[in-house]
Amino acid sequence: VDLLRGNLVYNFCTKCREKAPGEICENCQGKTVKRLVVSVTIDDGSGTINVSAYGKQAETMLGKQTGEIIRMLESKSAEETLKELESKILGKMFLIRGTPRVNNTINELEILANDVKVPNFREESIRLINSLEMSS
Repeated sequence: VDLLRGNLVYNFCTKCREKAPGEICENCQGKTVKRLVVSVTIDDGSGTINVSAYGKQAETMLGKQTGEIIRMLESKSAEETLKELESKILGKMFLIRGTPRVNNTINELEILANDVKVPNFREESIRLINSLEMSS
């Protein structure tokens, strides 16, 4: 996993679920909340693809709650915060389930993460062994 540069926290409308510039959504006048957003490049050994994760999925990847990230950004620069987070996430392994989509900004395929888990290697090994035994 490699952390991509970008804003980590955005205001999201609780009503229309869109990004908003302030505490009130310009689209629907709904209230906004701060939401963690992270984009990473993942490598599964056959290639790489960008993954965007929001909310709880982003928190799982970074190993920190949204409030912790907000406090980090208040006490140090965005670049320092990104470097610190990158040092903790670089090379980590995750089980990611998501929906493929085209990122219109960079015109490339990416995955929108629906579920992110830190793998339990013992459980995954047992699952793989069981699936191999069933197929033989």
